Amino acid sequence: MAVTFDLISSTTLSSSAATITFSSLGSYTDLIIMYRFIGEGGLNAYVTYNGDNTGSNYYSTYQYSVGSSPLHDRTTFPFLSYANSTNGNGAGSLEIYNYRNTTVFKTSENIYVKPGISTNYSNAMWKDTSAITSITFRMTGNFATGSTFSVYGITEA
Repeated sequence: MAVTFDLISSTTLSSSAATITFSSLGSYTDLIIMYRFIGEGGLNAYVTYNGDNTGSNYYSTYQYSVGSSPLHDRTTFPFLSYANSTNGNGAGSLEIYNYRNTTVFKTSENIYVKPGISTNYSNAMWKDTSAITSITFRMTGNFATGSTFSVYGITEA
C-alpha cells in the first residue's frame, strides 16, 4: 500500500499569538502536524477542532516522565505539550486519524519532546462524528515569535 504525504500548509509566527488555526485541510485520509513552539510563560498547549471549545467533548490522556519517574494524567482538551517558565518550548508530531469520516469519533496520537523531561506521548478523542474542517492550537498565554506549525495530508492508496 503506497502512502503519500503532502504539505497542506505551514506557518512560522512573525509575532506572538494565543491561537493558530488551519482551516483548509484538503481531502486526505489522515493528517500529521509537525510543530515546534516557544511558549511565553508557564503554559500548556492544546488542540481543538471546528471551534469546539467544550471540554466535555474531548477525552485525552498523556504519559511523561520526570527523571526515572513515569507519570500520567488526563486532561479535558487534546494535550499538545507542556511548557513551563524554565523551558517554555516543545516539539513533536500530532497525527489525526480519519479526520473527514462522519461515522466515527476522531482520535489522535501525539509524540512530543519536552526539554528537561523526555519524549512523551498523548492520545485523545473528540467525541463528535463531524468531519474536522479546522484545527486550532491554543495556549493560555502565547506561542512566541518563531513558533512553527506544518500540516501534512496523508493519502493511503
